[in-house]
Amino acid sequence: MLLGRATWKKTAITTRSLAPSDPNKHGFIEFYEMKYKIVNLLQTDVADHMGIPNEVKRELVDKAGSWKLFREHVEPYDGRVVVLPWKRGWARSSDLYFTLYLTVCYKNDYDGAVEQGLKNRKSAAEILQYGNFKEAFDDVEKASKEERNQFDAVPFDEAPSRGRIIGGGGGVRG
Repeated sequence: MLLGRATWKKTAITTRSLAPSDPNKHGFIEFYEMKYKIVNLLQTDVADHMGIPNEVKRELVDKAGSWKLFREHVEPYDGRVVVLPWKRGWARSSDLYFTLYLTVCYKNDYDGAVEQGLKNRKSAAEILQYGNFKEAFDDVEKASKEERNQFDAVPFDEAPSRGRIIGGGGGVRG
């Protein structure tokens, strides 16, 4: 199997499919190179822009920075349930962002948007600004805004009783 993009066939991998001679077509190499650039943006610049806390960004890399880590810490091959205690206390926006990151990295839900972006000669940052990506980022921003509003609504002297909330752009309390 070719990482979710195609079903396994005896002739699935050819030099033409890796790097086609037609400059208007994109092969596996260009596709995965673009996907790699998008993943790097999600780990750094986009996470900073979205107000994702450093603790969550660190977990993106430590727990899901590679296939091996992803399979070890998040979703094992054998289908066993994995407890994710390191996510305890995360705000909804941080959890949504982590889910988006995992989906982009290890599933094929956004592959069509990446292919369309390649076809339209878009950069990785431009690809993240349209289609399914925009909808997913809107969900994260909406959750972050709700968390900030909830955070601002609680008087400061009552804040320690609420416990620790990580993410949401509102800071850490408790």
